Amino acid sequence: MQQVFPCPACGAQNVVGQEFCQSCGQRFQYNCPYCGAIVDATLINCPGCRESLNWPTPQRVRPFPKQPAEYQKRAEGVEEEEKAKPKKKSDPWLTGCLGLVIIVSLALGAYFILRLFH
Repeated sequence: MQQVFPCPACGAQNVVGQEFCQSCGQRFQYNCPYCGAIVDATLINCPGCRESLNWPTPQRVRPFPKQPAEYQKRAEGVEEEEKAKPKKKSDPWLTGCLGLVIIVSLALGAYFILRLFH
């Protein structure tokens, strides 16, 4: 059976090892039971004393947004911002110089290959 504890902010029951409350989103702080160091909920061993932390590591799942309509509005706003940004064109000088370097490299390569066979 999984160990649970109440969220200090809202009182909802949460499984030991979770980083955030599943109800209100409050971030939890975990301490090593051996040395008292503050540890990340995803760790298996304490970085301070190297003792094993006997709690389950959380699953990497994002909770669903509380208000789907608001989430969709934010997502649509991001798409509109991306469309509004002007597309960045490449610098013509950079393209020209790169083309010139390629042409000179090919010409030198052809020169040395032809010289090798004569």
